[in-house]
Amino acid sequence: MRAHDGENGPTMSAKRQVRPIRSENFLQRHTVFTLDQFAAALPLHSGRSTARERVRYLAARGRIQVLGRGVYATVPHDVRPGEYQPDAVLVALAMRPDIVFSHHSALELHGAAHSIWSEVSGWTRGRRGTMQLGGVRLRFLSPPTFQRPGSAVDRAVVTAHRDGTPLRITSRERTLVECLRQQHLAGGLEEIFESAAGFASLDLAALERLLVAFDQRLLWAATGWFLERHERTFHPTAGLLRRFESHRPRSPQYLPRLQRGGALISRWNLVVPRGLARGKEPDDP
Repeated sequence: MRAHDGENGPTMSAKRQVRPIRSENFLQRHTVFTLDQFAAALPLHSGRSTARERVRYLAARGRIQVLGRGVYATVPHDVRPGEYQPDAVLVALAMRPDIVFSHHSALELHGAAHSIWSEVSGWTRGRRGTMQLGGVRLRFLSPPTFQRPGSAVDRAVVTAHRDGTPLRITSRERTLVECLRQQHLAGGLEEIFESAAGFASLDLAALERLLVAFDQRLLWAATGWFLERHERTFHPTAGLLRRFESHRPRSPQYLPRLQRGGALISRWNLVVPRGLARGKEPDDP
């Protein structure tokens, strides 16, 4: 029997056509989404139970991929569900809406990463831990502890965008310092130096304030050495380098810490890999 409108509005058959159309429109606009976002986009008074039923139906059809509790990815029409790899950055954001992307992820989002890194990391006050997403690991970290927290730390988070979605990431200055502090989360010392050398600029006053907040001698020395190596790019003054030098370790320290052997950079009391000790500025012959 043909569906028709009665005195009280569309028949049930006509109503059933509304939800799939609205769902498809939503999926075309959201590559990664949460159950709450999906429920909010459904017709008025649908509720979370209706949203759950709908995502189960879409998952069974292979139209969406279930990533975790209440988090989903839209599978493109021309891709098999089992072969689709959603954007790990957007997945991490859906999993932890408060995340501040850091370390190698921040290098990438600043457009400076030298190499591809199969890990997405960021600070969150939610549940910590790791999650495997295809060939990418999501690493949710505890926020760092600062010896002297304050406005320098608060201002060291900036906004970037991924497919039109706003993301919070560590500033270039904080990214450099935190990569040097936890080198294993950024691909190692050589990757950090290669990547950070590609920053368009550094706010050296903000960088100094961050080092005061962290208050770690090894970080003062490592950052000072980095600036000295790239002085034609970032233009540190002699006075700034002397201030950094005044905070260096009192005795030679390995950079990275677990390294054995290397070359001593006497000004900074750092023992570094020989390859990096011989390194030149990117535009040197």
